[in-house]
Order: sequence, then C-alpha cells, then structure tokens
Amino acid sequence: MNDYPANAAAFRYVLNTAASTGAGTIIEAGIGAGAAIDTWHGAGLEISGFDLNDACVEQSQQRMVAIGLDPAAVSQADARDADSLVGVRFAGTADLCVAMGVAPHCDDTALVVGNLLSLVRPGGTVFIEFRNSLFSLFTFNRYTYDFMMDELYLEATPDLRENMSQAIAKHVSMEIPARPAPQSQFHNPLAILEELAGIGATDLDVIPFHYHAAIPMTADLDRQGFMEASWELESRQVDWRSLFLCSAFLVQATRGSGR
Repeated sequence: MNDYPANAAAFRYVLNTAASTGAGTIIEAGIGAGAAIDTWHGAGLEISGFDLNDACVEQSQQRMVAIGLDPAAVSQADARDADSLVGVRFAGTADLCVAMGVAPHCDDTALVVGNLLSLVRPGGTVFIEFRNSLFSLFTFNRYTYDFMMDELYLEATPDLRENMSQAIAKHVSMEIPARPAPQSQFHNPLAILEELAGIGATDLDVIPFHYHAAIPMTADLDRQGFMEASWELESRQVDWRSLFLCSAFLVQATRGSGR
C-alpha cells in the first residue's frame, strides 16, 4: 500500500512507551537512511543506530549532522553478529531499541531478537517488526498459495498436495508478486511468542499494525478511501481480526534481570 504511514503507526507504540517510562536513550537497529531520526530526536531521545549497509550508515550520519547530532552515534553492525554490536553506542544500557525491517531478513529469529535484547538495559524494552504470515490468507495472491501449501497443509500426502495446488492456483493471483518474490521472512503472530520463549525476555506482547481495510488488490479502485479507512483502523482496539487485517506486527519485549 503505497504512501501508507505504516512506520508511523508502529512508532506510536515506541513513543508511548518512551513517554510512560521516562526513557532517555534509543538504539535503532537497521537505521537505514535515517528517516526516523527526527522522530526520536523530537521525542527528546538520545539516538544511536546501526545498519549493515555502509551507504545507509553514511546517509544516517549525514542526517544526524543536519540536525546537529553526533554522526559517530551511527555505526556499521550486524544484528546477527553479537560481537559486532559491542561497539554500538549505548549497547547494554539503552532504554529502548527498535528494529524495523531487520527480522524479516534474518533466518534465526531467536538469535536476532536475543541480540537486540542485549542492547537494552535490564528492564529496557525492544520493539521488533515482523511480516505477518496470517495476512497471506487475505491477499488472494501467491502468498496465499504459499501459506496454505507450506504452512497449513505441509503434512498432506503428495496426492492431496497436488490436488490442492491445482485448486488453489485457480482462485488466487499467482502472478502477484512478480518473480522473484521479495526475499523476506514471514512470521506467525500466533506462534512467535512460543518461538521466542527462551530468549530471556519478559512481558512479551504482539502488536499488529499496518491495517488493510479491504483486500489489497482492490486498493486502486478507490485509493484515497482505502488509505483513509485503513489508517482509521490503526486506532481500533486490537482483537483477533487484527491478526488477519494487518500485514505486520511488532513484538514488544522487556529484557529480564537475568539476561
């Protein structure tokens, strides 16, 4: 959904936590070009960040300079490599850490979330974005096919799988997304907390965001109405419908005292 302020929806939860806990420092993992730097600075937070991509690090450093902040607070590091995170400013002492677009590109989810959790102090909070696999049931495209074949009916017999493959392919848009598909991982919000149970976090919570008020393929029929209705849903009380209507979710986790 083009031009949808999805990150703004997610950041509201981060900013509310910052305000309610009196947080003073934040680390942004996968800081990219620094689009959120102004948001964190405007909230009165001291900012640190890192990215695997050198060009992104440079862009974020330039943004830091532009608003009068220390560019050295942004560095090159890899969320999958705990050793590389040691040099990140505020590592182990930050009040907050936020990671948008990091977990979907990492194979070992628990490892990455554990590494991010180590960046905050005991009692500090981490917000990690995940792509919602359940939303695939709502898209009626190749993601729907993949979810049903690879997740729901993974253990079906070969004959049944072949029959289902043909049947499902007739009723979804198999050409969307165009191949090759974006190389990113989907996660199930109903299973993610169990997956992360051993990382030493407390108060694990799932927060769906990036609502779609109608089937995505119908968005262009009334894009303005679609955008407005979808954004309005961001203020609704989260319930079971949110797990299907949202294309993404945050996991909010608090670092335990024993970690």
